[in-house]
Amino acid sequence: MTVSEASARDVIQELWALCDALRDDGVTAQDYLTELTYLVFLKMLSEQGHENVLPKSARWDALVNSPPDDALAHYSETLATLATHTDKNVAAIFANARTAVRNSSTLMRIIGAIQSLSWYTSDVERIGDIYEGLLEKIATDRKSGAGQYFTPRALVDCLGSGPIDVSAVI
Repeated sequence: MTVSEASARDVIQELWALCDALRDDGVTAQDYLTELTYLVFLKMLSEQGHENVLPKSARWDALVNSPPDDALAHYSETLATLATHTDKNVAAIFANARTAVRNSSTLMRIIGAIQSLSWYTSDVERIGDIYEGLLEKIATDRKSGAGQYFTPRALVDCLGSGPIDVSAVI
């Protein structure tokens, strides 16, 4: 096993652990990946220095620094803003985006965990491997009754076949 494979597996485990918080908040297994994908995408833009195309209110730091009581409203507004973004790729990724999270405290817990996660700075070069790993976890989760997941075309195009270059998306 390569360091990259080990790191990818660790990141998958850490992201999957966040699903417990989502499940406790009433989010279904089919929505786990969607919720995590939106948040991890914003975090990735921030870490790669490409979030300057987004309005300041829709950037990762704005979510991290949201007042805890207003976090859910802020996040819902962020998703709506990005769904109508002028960049066609950003708008396609967030088309019809809405959150299934019900409590600001759950959202802040997820954001805090993603903020502390070294998912991008680790030796992981293929975010697609992490995404596939989460798909596999969802498909095999007995509690969810899952087995299939539809991946939006815009996200598939973003993931491509190699390392993600966010600048190609925006």
